[in-house]
Amino acid sequence: MNLRYCSGFLLAVALLAVGCKQDQGPVEVPVDQASAGVKSSFAGANAELKQAADAAAQDMQQGNYVQSYEKLEELGASGDLTPEQRQRLGESQAAVLKKLNEAAATGDEAAAKALEVHRSRK
Repeated sequence: MNLRYCSGFLLAVALLAVGCKQDQGPVEVPVDQASAGVKSSFAGANAELKQAADAAAQDMQQGNYVQSYEKLEELGASGDLTPEQRQRLGESQAAVLKKLNEAAATGDEAAAKALEVHRSRK
């Protein structure tokens, strides 16, 4: 009887641990990987989303982080995103925000303003 109780308890704990697994948040990736990731994850999306993702990726590759940030925010507002698209979008946003922080630290006013907007939305 004691063995059954222990086995049942261990099974319940194992099931609870599996059921409580949470999704991972964005992983820090370099901007070039982030732009490629957002571009590839939206490759099969509708034309409007694909075009927006391609434009955001191009801005990232060209170092236009303020414009890229704005486009990524617009993409994030779309309701029809897959989990992979949300993951890649989060990675891209994190990479762009890091670059905006670096630019703001060197006196880039546009980057500082974009960060201000970002903080006001959180």
